[in-house]
Amino acid sequence: MTVATFQPAQVNLNVAANTATVIGGYTVPTPAAAIVTGGTITNKSASAGTVSVTVWNGSADIAYILYQVPIAANGSVVFSGADSKWTLGTGQGIRFTCTQIADAVMGVMQVQ
Repeated sequence: MTVATFQPAQVNLNVAANTATVIGGYTVPTPAAAIVTGGTITNKSASAGTVSVTVWNGSADIAYILYQVPIAANGSVVFSGADSKWTLGTGQGIRFTCTQIADAVMGVMQVQ
């Protein structure tokens, strides 16, 4: 029987500029899959920048979701929401890099 459970919000606060970070440190455990139900990166700087978001397999970025997308000063970019969900396999996570100090939040439904 397949069981789906919502995980607590995956959060990173005040991530330094240009620091590649797995959101919430979350990677899909074995044996499971996960659906990213929502995700936002917020630029906490008074200067504009860019943000990239990738699928991470534990050792490398395997696909870009966003690549160097402009993010306004004190603005946000949504990478997953009502019209876009991402499915992750065992050992995968979502990683981001912003050229400014940033917060990230992501919702996950884990399926086992």
